[in-house]
Amino acid sequence: MRNKKLIKEHRRVILALDEWIRKVQFYLAGGTALFYYYNHRRSIDLDFFTSNPILLRQHLHFFKKHQIVAIEEGTLHAIVHNVKVSFFSYPYRLLKPFQTLENLSVAHPEDILCMKINAIVNRGCKKDFVDTYVLMRELALSSKQVIELFQEKYGSFNPLIIHKELTYFADADTEPELDMIDPIDWEEVKKFFVKTFSQFNLKKLNT
Repeated sequence: MRNKKLIKEHRRVILALDEWIRKVQFYLAGGTALFYYYNHRRSIDLDFFTSNPILLRQHLHFFKKHQIVAIEEGTLHAIVHNVKVSFFSYPYRLLKPFQTLENLSVAHPEDILCMKINAIVNRGCKKDFVDTYVLMRELALSSKQVIELFQEKYGSFNPLIIHKELTYFADADTEPELDMIDPIDWEEVKKFFVKTFSQFNLKKLNT
């Protein structure tokens, strides 16, 4: 990890919810986890996941001093010390062991990569494209390797859907620029995905 210490905003949240995080065995993933790995863009929101089945409404006492924004089956969103924090019950297997950041479990980059691609398939946000671009660059993975990892994590799927969504940018194009630390050109990101996940590469995937 390039950032080896929690920033003060995050440390304050972790200290406030430490018992809850440990009890349910939550791990950090998402864009903020990648901020600690690669320091490429600023991300403050905290996204925690657990593979353990959990009835979130039975644990609301952990949030009696904080603001709960929304709660539904398997998902809880809250504001803790002015930081948006989300908790998800997430039953998918982990591909690699956790990394550790000040005793906090952090998902391995390969797991976050798969989660980011899944996010692109579902919503296509600019931040998810940029994060996936950085992950593939840092991990030096080909399109075939990425698809294989995705299948290992989520099971059977239609590769055509992934290739289609990873080259569709209409929604992301309308979003504002990201708060980047490492400047990355959006047009270059799009060119990368078109080149990497083209129909030509899909044919190679099936050979």
